[in-house]
Amino acid sequence: MINLSLDAWSDNERRLADQFIVSFLPKSLVSRIGETISQKIPANYRRHLIAAILSSRIVYREGSQGLASMLDRDLEHLIRSQVVYESQIRRMVEQLAETDLPDKDAMIRILDFAGARGQRDLRMPKL
Repeated sequence: MINLSLDAWSDNERRLADQFIVSFLPKSLVSRIGETISQKIPANYRRHLIAAILSSRIVYREGSQGLASMLDRDLEHLIRSQVVYESQIRRMVEQLAETDLPDKDAMIRILDFAGARGQRDLRMPKL
């Protein structure tokens, strides 16, 4: 399902997905090759990589029981939202890391834990 739906994604969703890939690669590899590393990965591998990362994140956060009963269109919406929300979480964590707030490490852990599901559950807008 994830592999098939990537072809219909908008340019913005694909850009976010490429950033998503880069965020999971070793920092030393990204610093050596650059931020465009995801474009150097063959498209088929990129789709499988995105699918694997998203699948594990969604199952970890949602559980497999709820996913099994979802309709395909609902699952595709969840997948596409996941990429956008994950991007927003990464941006918030980066911004928070640059502050001098006394509890920033705890806040970052909470953001990492709640992640995209927390944003969806709170019905936060996709920025």
